[in-house]
Amino acid sequence: MTQNEKLRHLVTLANRGRAGGASGGEARAWAIAEVLLENVPGLDGKATAAIAELISLIEEKPWLDWDEIREEVLDTPAAPKPGNE
Repeated sequence: MTQNEKLRHLVTLANRGRAGGASGGEARAWAIAEVLLENVPGLDGKATAAIAELISLIEEKPWLDWDEIREEVLDTPAAPKPGNE
């Protein structure tokens, strides 16, 4: 699949994701496209390359503990586990 075909596929999913009755994947494609289009312009090349790397990592290793990684990426304090307050 060419880059253009991949982009066209995402755009098609995102467009369907705006409508009522969209599938979960279509709705997620819309949400992701919206966030990227609102936030990526103006980032430097290293930051946009890192976004692509993060997406590749998520795709390649879906079994990783993404909650832990999300906390690290977003630099949010970890919530204490029940019983460890």
